[in-house]
Amino acid sequence: MDTSKPDYISFLVRMWRKPEDKSDWTVQIEHIPSGVKRHFNTLRAFYAFIQANANDQKEIYDDE
Repeated sequence: MDTSKPDYISFLVRMWRKPEDKSDWTVQIEHIPSGVKRHFNTLRAFYAFIQANANDQKEIYDDE
C-alpha cells in the first residue's frame, strides 16, 4: 500500500451567501476521489483548511 502524500489534490468548491447575512461566504468543498464533503462558515476557515492540506499539516478527514 502506498502511504505517500499525493502531489495532486482535487476539490469541488461551492460558495454562497445567505440572504440575511452577506458579510461572509459559506463554503462547501468535496474531495473528489473520496466524495467527503466539508462545510466552512467563513472564508478564513476554508483558506486555512486548504493551506494546511497543501502543506501536509492536516488530513482531509480530520474534524475542523
